[in-house]
Amino acid sequence: MTEIEIRGLLNKKEAKKLKDFLDKKARFEKSFKRLSVEISPGFDPLSRSWSENRLNLRIKKSNQEEKISLKVGEESFSKLEEHEVILSPGQFVPTLQIFSNLGFDQGMIYFWESWVYEYLGVEIKISRYTEEEFMWEIEARGELGGKALEKINNIAQKLKLRPLNFEEFLVEVKRQNLEIFELFSLKRVEELLVQHY
Repeated sequence: MTEIEIRGLLNKKEAKKLKDFLDKKARFEKSFKRLSVEISPGFDPLSRSWSENRLNLRIKKSNQEEKISLKVGEESFSKLEEHEVILSPGQFVPTLQIFSNLGFDQGMIYFWESWVYEYLGVEIKISRYTEEEFMWEIEARGELGGKALEKINNIAQKLKLRPLNFEEFLVEVKRQNLEIFELFSLKRVEELLVQHY
């Protein structure tokens, strides 16, 4: 599956305004709490970043669904090839243990809450990382290429949302890794599972 998506930042007030609009004008699809552990190759724990890498390997839990996700692609967040393996319930920690034993034992823990809507044929997601920090994402559905990217950019413009360009996105990821998210440890993952699930 290939994803075509754009993203941007929201403060608490902007997130509430967008969510209120979508609650009225879009079709609500789902909400979820996501625990995601990225254990991609090339991680540097001091900078909390990865060396250039075309692989993004994550073990994810969204509500009760657990899966392995591998995204492959250019150093761009707008177009990636994604592969997923759905896990049986309760396999999140054992899967992390297997990957740790294979040498994938460093990375980051991400946790957030999201609300997903269908609006004008695209997916719009609002994610809360902290009480004050949010992001939006618009993802094309069923369309590929330039037309899909043009469509999602037009919808962002209509909603007065400014997408991050690639350089801004990289800066934001680094900031979030340093200020919001945590270094991977199995102990911390187990604590988050008890706290949120």
